[in-house]
Amino acid sequence: MMENFHIKPIDPHGQHLEHLSDEARQDGYFFMDRLAAEVRSGENGFQRPGECFLGAIADGMLIGCGGLNRDPYVTGVVGRLRHLYVLRAYRKQGIGAALVQQLLEHSKSSFEVVRLRTSDASAGLFYDALGFERVEHQSATHRLFTKLRH
Repeated sequence: MMENFHIKPIDPHGQHLEHLSDEARQDGYFFMDRLAAEVRSGENGFQRPGECFLGAIADGMLIGCGGLNRDPYVTGVVGRLRHLYVLRAYRKQGIGAALVQQLLEHSKSSFEVVRLRTSDASAGLFYDALGFERVEHQSATHRLFTKLRH
């Protein structure tokens, strides 16, 4: 378990995500490119109530990221985990889990449930281990009920 990192809110705009996008693309994952396109177009800035975008930082370098949006595919008080990525060299060290836990903590003030969609089998197992339950839905593969605090 890596201990020399911290998680903080970051701005999804700008060049600081490019090395994450480059590595994801090399592995055949294009969701980081979608993130950049959504941010550039103004479609998604993680700025609506309840939303946030977090980065994991180690030795001054961004090593992972993830965001929380209002889920556009359903009505109600539902959040959506988006664009979680950790650099290969930093995986299996608790960084992804820490990002998800911080996003879930943030979600408790705004959302009753957090959903996500993944097509990657190992990512599915990762979310299973974090307590998400699998769902059969066109727009989601996993969900987790939060303890919404008013």
